[in-house]
Amino acid sequence: TVLELGCGTGRLPRPLQALGLTVLAVDQSAEMLAHAPPPAQRVCAEVGTLDLQRTVDVVLAASCLINDPRPTARAALLACARRHLGPQGVLLVARHDPTWLRTARVGPLRAAGAVALTVEAVEQRDGVTAMTLRYDIGTASWRHSFHAQALDDADVAAELAAHGFGAPLWLGAAR
Repeated sequence: TVLELGCGTGRLPRPLQALGLTVLAVDQSAEMLAHAPPPAQRVCAEVGTLDLQRTVDVVLAASCLINDPRPTARAALLACARRHLGPQGVLLVARHDPTWLRTARVGPLRAAGAVALTVEAVEQRDGVTAMTLRYDIGTASWRHSFHAQALDDADVAAELAAHGFGAPLWLGAAR
């Protein structure tokens, strides 16, 4: 069983369910959650207050929630993961590349399949990046504005250790 925190419209529950996994899809936006695919169990809740009164095999935080600039929000994310993981459970966390956050500039980014990405606005201040990304697919566009704390490897390891997790194992060149 996989608990995805911050699932949005269900980008990851679809392929996970195709592999035969049971998915609990959690997002704070009812509008986005409405697009999560059945048969995923959809839960509209803030990650920090979520308590399903059960444990799962995997907690997946793939939406870079670990990069929230508020230490209390990062702590709430990891406390939620700890609360829901079974004894042999695994936490999978995606983070923004800290170098990219620190050096991002306005302009086009590498396309992601059929999606063209453009940084429309960016400002860095005290390790926090405020950014607006535009996603274009054909004639449709969508904008996503966010604030993200640049977290180096040691920062992530410290956050995990503070919540009783072991040292991280990194995947891929971007870690």
